[in-house]
Amino acid sequence: TGEIDAATLDISGDVDIDGTTNLDAVDIDGAVQIDDTLTVGVDGTGKDVKFYGDTASAKLFWDESADTLYAENSQIKIHKDSGNAIFQLRSAHDTESSTGIIEFLKEDGSLASPAAVDDNATLGRLDFYGYDGNSYALGARLRVLVDGTPADGDMPSEMLFQVTPDGGSETPATAMT
Repeated sequence: TGEIDAATLDISGDVDIDGTTNLDAVDIDGAVQIDDTLTVGVDGTGKDVKFYGDTASAKLFWDESADTLYAENSQIKIHKDSGNAIFQLRSAHDTESSTGIIEFLKEDGSLASPAAVDDNATLGRLDFYGYDGNSYALGARLRVLVDGTPADGDMPSEMLFQVTPDGGSETPATAMT
């Protein structure tokens, strides 16, 4: 017990820290197990939080100044073993135009250098699957495509409602545009 004050402390092997520990900087090579609550920041007062995957290009981070959670070069999946898996958007404001919004953004080129999308480019898609006893089979699809030539402030589009017909095909057919 007590305090260690050192500019650099190199410890090999297992370390067990009990109680509250305040460290200015920690660099850990290897696995870390936390058996209780992990708190980052001071009472949520503005510390950005970053989690990296195998490379620095895949990361999950929260930017407190923008009040935004980002999943960069990765996917977000919600799984629940029993009951409904819920993705909820909640908005409270005293205007009729405020609501939860899902935005699908599509560009040609790259994130750093976006370019205009082409005619027939898919702008967004929602797929609905059901388990058929062997695998997940596509039941229906909602697609939004560019329908013409985009121009500044002009994005001509069409919405396709597609369903999978009975008979073994998992290729959705357009039911309505």
